[in-house]
Amino acid sequence: MSRANGVSRQMQQPSCRQGSQSPEKHGSHTEEAATNDAHETSNPPLVTVMIPTFNQARVLPRAIESALAQDHNNLEVVISDDASPDETAKVVATYASDTRVRYHRNEHNLGRVGNYRHTLSRLAKGDYALNLDGDDWLCDSTFISQATSLMDHRPDVSLVFGNAWYYQEKNNSFHKPEGYNLNLLPINDGNELFLKYATEEVWIPHLAAVYRRQLALDLGFYSLDIIGSDSDAILRALLGQKVGFIDNYVAAWRLHEVNATKSLSVSQRLDNLLSVESPYLAARKKGQIDKRKLDRWRKRMLTRLTNEFVRMAIFNGSYLAAIHFLMTVSLKSPAVGATVVSDTANRAVDLFQQRLRRKTRGSK
Repeated sequence: MSRANGVSRQMQQPSCRQGSQSPEKHGSHTEEAATNDAHETSNPPLVTVMIPTFNQARVLPRAIESALAQDHNNLEVVISDDASPDETAKVVATYASDTRVRYHRNEHNLGRVGNYRHTLSRLAKGDYALNLDGDDWLCDSTFISQATSLMDHRPDVSLVFGNAWYYQEKNNSFHKPEGYNLNLLPINDGNELFLKYATEEVWIPHLAAVYRRQLALDLGFYSLDIIGSDSDAILRALLGQKVGFIDNYVAAWRLHEVNATKSLSVSQRLDNLLSVESPYLAARKKGQIDKRKLDRWRKRMLTRLTNEFVRMAIFNGSYLAAIHFLMTVSLKSPAVGATVVSDTANRAVDLFQQRLRRKTRGSK
């Protein structure tokens, strides 16, 4: 689920290169001890860093090198090339001498989510997995070893995650998402994190989450071919589980014009509402969260997704797309439609007043 539209603060370029630590505070003493235990383990679990990619030869080396820089000593880096017509194969060939690297080229293009699913179910061999898109990269070389050590010690933990930077490619700047993941514990209740998603207190970046691969297969990760398939997967993995958190910025999410989250297709955006409905229904079936809380969660999540698209469409001048989308959502959920109309109107009034004040100041 896109967070690119959220509030963020521009930062001086952090130390976010492969194998390096970001300048944020590191984990607790408990997490440091867990890392030391990981190094002492004689047979650490195999971790698969999945790098699904399509036409990303220019930026792919940074992703690969950041994965290889991880200090976990039982690692495979699986690059799944979705039939790219660019130089991807030549780029990956330069890493052929590293036995941790495996390269697979799909005979036919499976699409973004299809490639996720294929890599997880057919190519990955690890006990744990992390999905790193070919244009993103890891910043903290100890992240995977910390995460796996925590899960080794706590079989009830389904996944471990850290924070991620937004990286704006067009101006080479890093932005820190504001307001997310504050005051989280090293071990958290998954149901609580699930509910806090709706209030935007929690964000679990897909590229910064190490999860149990068998659990992911059992849950049917990436089964929905939608923009937010990763969000659906992560949210369902929270239900009834314990979830680890490493209080560090461990990865960087590259934002550019071809991110799937920037799609202005009304049909794709309507389909993407399944990224709310699917985990909502899974939570209902689980029966561990009060239905009234879940209903409020659903309304807030649908409202946020609708708001995000309507604002983005208006910003890009796609007014008919915004109206079409909003009318369709309103027919299915009048309460959500009314909330978004009110929010949009208030935002329009605020913008008008800001412009009027600037014009008034300029005329003096």
